[in-house]
Amino acid sequence: MKDNIGMCALCKEENVELRESHIIPKLAYKRIKAFQNSRFRNFYDINSIYQDGEKKPLLCSNCELFFSKYETHFANNYLDKFLEGNRKLPKLYDKIDIYIFSVAWRILYDDLFILNSFDGEYARKVFEEFEKKLLCYLEELRIGSSPTSPQCIKNYIFTIRDLGFINEVAEFLEPSLFGYSFHSGDQSKYIVFSHYAGIIIATVYRPANVIILGRKLSEYILDRYTSQTVKKLLNEEIIYQVNKMIEQQPINEKVLEAGLREKIKNRYKLDKKMNRGK
Repeated sequence: MKDNIGMCALCKEENVELRESHIIPKLAYKRIKAFQNSRFRNFYDINSIYQDGEKKPLLCSNCELFFSKYETHFANNYLDKFLEGNRKLPKLYDKIDIYIFSVAWRILYDDLFILNSFDGEYARKVFEEFEKKLLCYLEELRIGSSPTSPQCIKNYIFTIRDLGFINEVAEFLEPSLFGYSFHSGDQSKYIVFSHYAGIIIATVYRPANVIILGRKLSEYILDRYTSQTVKKLLNEEIIYQVNKMIEQQPINEKVLEAGLREKIKNRYKLDKKMNRGK
């Protein structure tokens, strides 16, 4: 494989080897695998396989190492507690906030500069402001400074059931992983969110001096308003994703019936044999 040489997206060092960096960290994928050697498939192109999640040439080895300590902490001290306990979320604290910021930045960078997702001039400008704030915060942290949390940005974490979905929807979504950026219809909130293992993680940017209902609101009222409306916005976005998945299912079923289902079945039989032999 030819080395990817370029500029690291975080530290901006040039002419370095770029690692195949996970957008959503590998440890999240590892914890929802059905079997040790099982793989993930793109729901909208189920012949497209990811061994351990989507990767892009993004970071140098030093920046990968910087992120990895927060990923390990999140997996061991937050995600595992959720999965092994009663599925209630532990409280957020500094190291978990940093982990969430790091994933939000990767998703946003991918959307902006690799996928080039945003066409509207104003929306793109605000998303670029959002990315820059996260980047500056993470870079200061990387070099050993003690930055304050990025201004006008806040993390939220919910279970899929917290958003009002019934058990059937939660069980349908639980083995899926996805993450992307979107904004509210009034463009007062810009959101990067991800889903895995029944958890919804959202990083919300509210541009300064936003006017809601025709007037500026105090910070206290605005925070309370944002907390309530983030749930509503995420609920609407998840419904949108579920409807897209439902529309895609007949297409996937045709591919499965054409031979893919048998291939998957045989592979998982092999996985079970391998796991019993260890």
